[in-house]
Amino acid sequence: MKSAIALLALFAVATAQVGHSIEHECPVFWTRFQGNCYRFFGAATTWDNAEAHCQEFFIHSAQGHLVSIHSDAESDFVHQLWQGSLIKTSQVTSTYNRATQNAGDSYLTGLNDKTTEGTFAWSDGTENDYTVWLPNQPSNSGNEDCVDMLDNTVDGTGWNDIPCAWDTDLPYFCKIKATANTGALAALLQSIGGGQAI
Repeated sequence: MKSAIALLALFAVATAQVGHSIEHECPVFWTRFQGNCYRFFGAATTWDNAEAHCQEFFIHSAQGHLVSIHSDAESDFVHQLWQGSLIKTSQVTSTYNRATQNAGDSYLTGLNDKTTEGTFAWSDGTENDYTVWLPNQPSNSGNEDCVDMLDNTVDGTGWNDIPCAWDTDLPYFCKIKATANTGALAALLQSIGGGQAI
């Protein structure tokens, strides 16, 4: 027990003094940003199917969910990742084709008010601490309980509430917490121990 405490204390001091940071890793085909991993799926589907698909992904004790967004930086990152995807408007098949929007203009997020009308929450359980609603949104027009990120020349860029299942098949992002790079931790601990295994 004393050796474990000593090891933790040594690690904390060394990290503070040397300025090392632990890298976080993402699975193959996922992109890391600020300790999280993101992946775009261009096959349009319903909100419930997208959330179920995201939950199929695990990293150790972390489970995937539809993307949650908590800052301008994260919103910009996800938006750029989406804009850089190989899926173009003409390649997306969807039944969601309002007069001002089609599937190439938006993607599903994990934000929803399915549990309590008017109280929006993220499907991953994180705090709802950031918003970027379009003007006059959320409108709850026609029982709209799910949220997409919309980007088009008519409406602008921001969140829009939409029906969860009706004819709203859209592409989506999954997000999962990145795992600590144990190789980097081992290398750090070995360097602290003067090349000796600790």
